[in-house]
Amino acid sequence: MIGLTLGLSLAVFVFHLSVSDAFIFFGVGLTVVLAESSLGIAIGSRYADFSEGPRPRFVTIAGSIIGSVLGMVLMALLAVAFVLTLIVSVRIVGYSASLDLIEALPFLAIGVVSLIFSEIGYRLSIGPVRRILTEISA
Repeated sequence: MIGLTLGLSLAVFVFHLSVSDAFIFFGVGLTVVLAESSLGIAIGSRYADFSEGPRPRFVTIAGSIIGSVLGMVLMALLAVAFVLTLIVSVRIVGYSASLDLIEALPFLAIGVVSLIFSEIGYRLSIGPVRRILTEISA
């Protein structure tokens, strides 16, 4: 979040990005961070490893690998959603239409896809988190 805010402030003040575009980027960045965090919580809760040892880890090795691969897959899906929406918006709306609409549609699509994946990650992590919390209280 701090990196997103600093990057946007740098883009506005140094590269003269318009403030409205900065708000669009901030909203999309927030939803992407939320989607990736939800995926991380889902993987971390499903593959939790609280064993004690010389080097304790909190996620199993298999969970780390699965989480890394799924994180890359999620970013690829978001990139595909962006590109496809950009192509479709140019085809449907056309080049002569307002550039604001053509610029906003792909970011809106990424925001919606990110929120869908956030909800999926939330649903996948509820059961394991409840199980971990009942084991702790018992």
